Amino acid sequence: MPKAHPQTKGGQFCVWNDMTSFGGGFSWFDVYDRFKDAVMIVSEKTWYGSKTEGQTAEEFIARADALNDKVPGANPGRVVDSISDLTASYDFGAMAQGKVSDESGNGYDAVINNGTALSGAVKGVSFDKNGSITLPFTSMGYPYTVSFRVKLDTVDGETELFSGHDGRLVANVADTGKLGFERCGYQFAWNYTLPEGKWVTIALAGDAKNTTLYVDGQKIGVAENQKAAINNRKDSNTLTLPTETLMNNADGAIASLVLYNRVLSDSEIAELADVPVRENLALNKEATASSSYPGKPWTPDKAVDGVDLDSDSRWSSKRATGTSNEGTSDVGSKEQWLMVDLQDVYSLDTVFISWEAASATAYDIEGSEDGENWTTLKSVTGANGGQETHLFNEPNRVRYLRIYCREPKTARYVSPSMNCRPLVKRPRLL
Repeated sequence: MPKAHPQTKGGQFCVWNDMTSFGGGFSWFDVYDRFKDAVMIVSEKTWYGSKTEGQTAEEFIARADALNDKVPGANPGRVVDSISDLTASYDFGAMAQGKVSDESGNGYDAVINNGTALSGAVKGVSFDKNGSITLPFTSMGYPYTVSFRVKLDTVDGETELFSGHDGRLVANVADTGKLGFERCGYQFAWNYTLPEGKWVTIALAGDAKNTTLYVDGQKIGVAENQKAAINNRKDSNTLTLPTETLMNNADGAIASLVLYNRVLSDSEIAELADVPVRENLALNKEATASSSYPGKPWTPDKAVDGVDLDSDSRWSSKRATGTSNEGTSDVGSKEQWLMVDLQDVYSLDTVFISWEAASATAYDIEGSEDGENWTTLKSVTGANGGQETHLFNEPNRVRYLRIYCREPKTARYVSPSMNCRPLVKRPRLL
């Protein structure tokens, strides 16, 4: 096409963000992340961009990547410059004159406001509702991982573990009793309640879709939107990590804070928490189900293939309600189940289930040694889908694990993934 041809009126693109109309959780940062590349392409094409001799697409993308997140005077990508993937690291036991040095080599020293150094086994800093920590960067865009130890003597809605212009990480979000965060008019909560008076290691892994919580090295799941979204949409639960102020209004202590500019693996996060890495006993084991959705590749084995949050890697039952235009042979009953043979007898510690929007509101987690006689390990009611972690402190003997669904949230049950882990002796964290 000739340059500046009179019939060329310009260029355009669309971003279907539906930021507010459907209530699915999109943030302004999500929208920016989705349109930034298109802006650069359209700009190059409509501002007389010319291909130079020998230029490749890879070179263009490299130049775009160098400019699309941060330039002098503007940092929409919330980039925190770093010499390695370790962006900042703080040993609060080394506090001196109200400051803690950044051990990452980046020089992001922290300022302690009205904090007291701990003298016990845990080297940290404590606050009594009147102090805070200030970092020299205001926020961090995804991808990232942040890990820290915290002990709160009071868990309430005023306690902001991290806060700033881009949001708040709150000890008790929206009076749910759960750890969660607020941003862009939304409130999100994890299925986890912070204990009072006990040290725990918290890790958050943020990417372009989810913010996943780990406690003491164990995956709890992704944050759940507390707003009633149309069609139960789960578009985004991302968090641009606010780092302007830490431990604001906190009655408690913090220790061992590290931030990475990538999403760490499960094993890396477990190592940060100093807990043993435990295998997923269900991974690629034989799985069966009461039914599978007709005409789709959503078979039981997809629930234990180790791939999470992938629309093509999931088990789906037949429609459970019978209210569809499919033939009667394609419609199942309301009660459906998914079973995995662990191929040996174990005492289970954890069962993790990741549901799609189509999920069970009531179900039983059952165990068996022979596949015929079943014991209910846990009965779940009032479930809302998403990622659910179930813990078992009492010994059990399980070779066959079954998720027996009793009430559907929509027309069918869909579980993208499931895993379970053995009961092990964990080191006690002080």
